[in-house]
Amino acid sequence: MAGKKYLFVCNLPDNRDLTDKVVNAFRRKAFLTEDILFFVAYENEETHNYLGLFPCIVPGRSCNIQVLLKNFVSVEEIIKQVDYYIVGNVPNELSYINCAIRNNVEIIGTIEDEEEMFSNIVVSQEATKWKKEIHFSLVNQVFKRFPQDEWEYFLFHNGLGESMSFFFWLKEYRKRHHKKIFLFCVHKSHVDFMQLSPYVDFVAQINWQVFDYISVYLSEEYRIRNFYTFHLAPEVVKAGKSLSPRERVGFVWKARAFLGINPDVPFEKYPVEIPAESVANARRVFQELGGVERKSVFFVAKGYSNDMPGHDDFWLKLAESLKSKGFEVFTNGTEETIPGCKNIFLSLPETVEFVRLCGNVVGIRTGFCELTCVLNFKDPIKLFSITHNKNDDFFKQEVWMYGSLEIVRVNGRRRAEGLKADYLKFLSPYLGKNIDFSCHILGNNPEEDDILIEELTKKITEEN
Repeated sequence: MAGKKYLFVCNLPDNRDLTDKVVNAFRRKAFLTEDILFFVAYENEETHNYLGLFPCIVPGRSCNIQVLLKNFVSVEEIIKQVDYYIVGNVPNELSYINCAIRNNVEIIGTIEDEEEMFSNIVVSQEATKWKKEIHFSLVNQVFKRFPQDEWEYFLFHNGLGESMSFFFWLKEYRKRHHKKIFLFCVHKSHVDFMQLSPYVDFVAQINWQVFDYISVYLSEEYRIRNFYTFHLAPEVVKAGKSLSPRERVGFVWKARAFLGINPDVPFEKYPVEIPAESVANARRVFQELGGVERKSVFFVAKGYSNDMPGHDDFWLKLAESLKSKGFEVFTNGTEETIPGCKNIFLSLPETVEFVRLCGNVVGIRTGFCELTCVLNFKDPIKLFSITHNKNDDFFKQEVWMYGSLEIVRVNGRRRAEGLKADYLKFLSPYLGKNIDFSCHILGNNPEEDDILIEELTKKITEEN
């Protein structure tokens, strides 16, 4: 049976407490059900900051909260297609109520407690059994074995780029907080990464359902801090307003605020030891694929959150140009990304060693690409970052529209030079003396891309 459809029109930032009440109540009641909460808001910074606090607000996750923007939808039209309209405190409230009455949509008052507000939500026996089992398992296998008076827990999921600050700030954090660190991670890349830190004591890999369950039901009781949303938390945003524009770029200051470290403390990288078995396996793969030390190039042409469609020829032609100079070109991925180039797909520690052997990295703006260089503390590495040109559409935001649920792309543009400058500020705290970093902008046409290819080929090959 299809789930019930609820509609709530928020009024951020004027009624944040009411919005928190409605969203939190729905998350707890509708966990692992097919019920949907359509959350309508204006598109502004406050809305995005707020939504970032709730990782469950993603279609297909454990709670189905779908975001609609008033800029793109007619609230009256949506009311006609839902089962319940939750009365809030927004402009035009009376017209919304009248629309609900005309269309026989039941009206729910937000002054009611969550049991009444979402009393019609039915949780399946399977979901109820799963929640009891996972609760019992977590309490007995984790929280009793790793008691709060000795351990501190973090839900850990974010981009690898954002995670670099957390990783390096942990040294300073542990000086002041002597509890051991326990991390719940979703992706293996995060597990591989955080296990490299001598200041992390235990890492547990969990799936998204368990991640969401901890976030919804256990985080308050066990004081579990959620790194997934750290950069959007109100106290962190507020702390950043007193910083200079340079400090506000990137995630160094945000992770520092999240961990409560004094702003006067300077950022410091610490050496990382790559496990011997990772080094040995990377060297074996490198040799088997015919790599030549310091005369190979590692391409990261695709990323989880940052692809640049329309420039496939750029990577193919750059690879051909480098090969003509006697260089071997490798790409990252489970299958061939660029015709004629050998691809690898290794663990993060193994990739760090593989990149060191290559000596040269060309990649889009993705944390994986940057991290493989930042975690190298030995041989020099050339890192060439490729970013958008001024005509590329990016910063795409997904807006889920009721009905077809098709994704509407809202595209924004920035001047490429400004983006290049921001990126340098973002990455500069992580760059060591062994990393020769430069940022390059794609052309607006094939001819301009050819000029960039010639420039990159010269820079990569001239000193090798």
